[in-house]
Amino acid sequence: MKKILINTITYENFKGLSSYTLNLAGKNAIVSGRNALGKTTLFDGFYWLLFGKDSTENAKFDVKPVDSDGLEILGKEPVVEAVLLIDGNEVTLRRELRETWSTVRGRVEAERKSDTTKYYINGVPCKTQKEYQEFIGTIIDENIFKMLTNPFTFNGLHWKEKRDILMSLVLDVSDDDVIASNEALADLGHLLTNHTADDQKAIVKAKLKELKKDIDGMTVRLDEAERAIPNTGDLNESELKGSLQRLNKKLDKLKEEQIQIENGGATVQLQSKLDEIQHEMNALKIKQAQSNHLAVSNLKNALNDSRDSARTVERNLDQVIYKLHDKENLLQKKANQRKELLDNYRTKMDQTFDEHRSSCAMCGQELPADQVEKMKEEFNLKKANEIEGILSSGKEIKSEIDATAVEIEELKKEREEILPVIENMRNRIDELEKEISCVDVTNQTDFSELPEYQRLVDDSLALRSKIYNDKESKAELIQDSVNKQKEVTFEISQVNELLSKISVAVQQRNRLEELKKKHVDLVNTYNEFQGYEYLLEEYTRTRVKLMEEQINAKFKYAQFKLFNLQKNGGVEEVCEATYKGVAFSRNLNNAARINVGLDIINTLSDAYNVLAPIFVDNAESVNNLISTKSQIISLVVSNDTELELALGN
Repeated sequence: MKKILINTITYENFKGLSSYTLNLAGKNAIVSGRNALGKTTLFDGFYWLLFGKDSTENAKFDVKPVDSDGLEILGKEPVVEAVLLIDGNEVTLRRELRETWSTVRGRVEAERKSDTTKYYINGVPCKTQKEYQEFIGTIIDENIFKMLTNPFTFNGLHWKEKRDILMSLVLDVSDDDVIASNEALADLGHLLTNHTADDQKAIVKAKLKELKKDIDGMTVRLDEAERAIPNTGDLNESELKGSLQRLNKKLDKLKEEQIQIENGGATVQLQSKLDEIQHEMNALKIKQAQSNHLAVSNLKNALNDSRDSARTVERNLDQVIYKLHDKENLLQKKANQRKELLDNYRTKMDQTFDEHRSSCAMCGQELPADQVEKMKEEFNLKKANEIEGILSSGKEIKSEIDATAVEIEELKKEREEILPVIENMRNRIDELEKEISCVDVTNQTDFSELPEYQRLVDDSLALRSKIYNDKESKAELIQDSVNKQKEVTFEISQVNELLSKISVAVQQRNRLEELKKKHVDLVNTYNEFQGYEYLLEEYTRTRVKLMEEQINAKFKYAQFKLFNLQKNGGVEEVCEATYKGVAFSRNLNNAARINVGLDIINTLSDAYNVLAPIFVDNAESVNNLISTKSQIISLVVSNDTELELALGN
């Protein structure tokens, strides 16, 4: 294990220290004094010597001493030099901040330029800052050094960074280990065959969103399908088919009679016609007595029902066409968005870090290597985040495109099913309107005054005359047969209209049942994926708990909380150090915070195989610091008017 100790540190003109040497001889020490004497400045100087920053990692701080007005005191050039013991070998490091002055021709007074930093290793000046930084890097990584020298550094990191560091201390927990430790996860194995738990979470979340959208849309479709079912009342399909069969037979008989008339037998036909007229006259008396308007009322009722049914189906067609147009526009829009994302993805992938950024845009001077590296890291992180966002958006749009394409096909099918139904209904409405226009409803008088009755009387007299005179009127008989055939044909069309109405109702009910079944399937699938979501959340809870146990076993005082259970049952990932249940960032007192920080340093020192000097500021708040293998410099507030040094072992 590498062991780094401070032998001596000398400060000249550094902040408030004009000249001070801290002689530690590689031992623990307590530096005490009242406030504002420079205890924290000792820590700042050590950091500045190594990394050009103060102990709070601020690179822009007042290194030079200032006067009572806060202005730099010119001529006071800061110097910090330390003799370190690294595995028993002395290493001397020195950093100087020198003022630079130049005389411009034509002026008497010299003009101050930017200060210059000088670096020395074991008394030998470094040619460049990079050379000095590279040497420091061989001693210890800057980020690791910060965590091993300050009890508050680790807990000041972002929670994700803290969690990553803690996770690196232990072995990863496999999916099999997690599933084996929790019986509730027995059915989870098939979900993690080809995807990680995080990937599956994203897949399940997207599927639930898609299913919820489909279920909400299905409710509207069910309502539309139910309203599209025509009212068939007490119509009986079997009885209507029987009536249709009888009417067809009657029509066939009339056609045969017409053939017989055309082929002869006029007298017989005239007598038969006379009998029929007499029968019609009697029937007309009965019908007129019952209702003068029965025929017209039936026709108008049938026409109104047909129009209502047609309007309902036409509205359904309009809705289907509107939705189809809307979905096609949406599909095109999503396709354009996907293309834009693809172009953006290719552009982002081609972006590289411009090397010219390593020099200052104002003066052209090469920037510090750590700043350039940080810029590269920020550029790469930003590029990775933007690419990840583009890929995520692309997957979501692809899913939406596929779902929209399916909806378009379903709407096209539905449109093709409705069109022939509307055509039949319109034809039927035309037939009914023609029939009604032919009916004379203005004469509502006694049956004997009806023109039809008078016609029958006249026809009867004419037939009797023809029979007695043995005259044939083949043309009139044929026309009479044709008229009868029209009447029967009209009745057949009425029955067919009712049968068509029943057929449409059956089709719509079947469609409604299909939609109901699909709705049930969607709900069942949604519930199934909700179960997957719960299993994946339980997986996360179990995995983090196992990792928590491994991590916490490596600490004596600190215990880490790596997740919070939310009210909705989900898991919120966190990383919070606690001591006896109290969170480091909230209610923990300063003494406990320092000791927890030292405990973390002990564990990280073992993990990184490095011991570095630890500065404990405000150490007066701690009665007993926990033991550590590292060198500890405790900075204590006291009533002393000058800095006092007490060495330990």
